Amino acid sequence: MEVYSLPDDAFRFLALVKRHEMYNEWQKVVKKGYRNVNWDKVKEEKDYVNKMNKVFQNLLNGKSIVTFFFDSKKREVYGNWELLSYYLLEVRNMDKERIETIKEVGDKIANYIKESGDIKRLDRLERTDTYRGFRNQLRIIIRDRVAANYDDILFDFDEYVNHLVPDYKEWRETQDLLLFRIYEQLYDWLLKVDKENEKEKEVNE
Repeated sequence: MEVYSLPDDAFRFLALVKRHEMYNEWQKVVKKGYRNVNWDKVKEEKDYVNKMNKVFQNLLNGKSIVTFFFDSKKREVYGNWELLSYYLLEVRNMDKERIETIKEVGDKIANYIKESGDIKRLDRLERTDTYRGFRNQLRIIIRDRVAANYDDILFDFDEYVNHLVPDYKEWRETQDLLLFRIYEQLYDWLLKVDKENEKEKEVNE
């Protein structure tokens, strides 16, 4: 028998999420964390429940599980912003103002991408793998929104340094949170765009 020490905040979250209206979606997050499981062959819970699970492992070690809340290949989210915020508040102890700022910036980026049809901007925001690259993508979006005569700014200096990226070492979590919100807002539209691109490809062929 092995004994694991589960942090109080993680334990409380796991206990309370069972009563959350998005509990079924949370189970999808947990399912995404399992490793070395052939889901086509799974017949019952015992076929996978004792396998290693990165979601639980990260919760035990105080690491972020934000990436498990979405599928970047399908651009699909599990749950909604409310469920994700619940995790951020209870486990990550994230400030409410920071959560709201990231949500608002994500909404503005999603709105810009949809109105401009600039899918490549989303592609580049997804693919950037350095803090410098991430910051540059935000700068370009700011520039393009100004050129398009948007009335509001994407974010101000204080919002950036205090809420968006208060610690540059954790910029990836901010990137993941923005992508989650963008996917949540644009999922139906992105599906429509994909279908239109497939039809165009078939016609060209």
